[in-house]
Amino acid sequence: MNNSAPMTAFLRAVDGTVEELASTAFVLGACPDTEFDPSPRTLPFRPGDSVIAYTDGALEAKDKDGRMLGTKGMQRIVGSPSHCPTGSWPGIILGIVEQHRFGPPADDTLVIEVFRPLDAGPDPLAETPAYSKAYG
Repeated sequence: MNNSAPMTAFLRAVDGTVEELASTAFVLGACPDTEFDPSPRTLPFRPGDSVIAYTDGALEAKDKDGRMLGTKGMQRIVGSPSHCPTGSWPGIILGIVEQHRFGPPADDTLVIEVFRPLDAGPDPLAETPAYSKAYG
């Protein structure tokens, strides 16, 4: 793994803005539980937003000149102006990583997306008439 920069993920908002989510802790299992302090951070996660995370194999994919895709390359992909339906980012990113990569993969490459659908339906915690009648 390239230790020059911490691993990141990205929050891509429904409006296309991208926020880098820098790592705030060691990789899980890299230190004893008593020393693990993740420094949590809270951000809004609105309908249509996606969190995109990946393994270092995506960042370390090298082109024919030996240049890695890197965090900045990943940020360019995630920040591209094209509209990608939620749930489709892993396939799109893996395809671009494969196009960038020259030769066989040197490491595992995994991309995940956690998204909040635009139409998530009714809020399951919202008050309903049955709830009000039984408990109100």
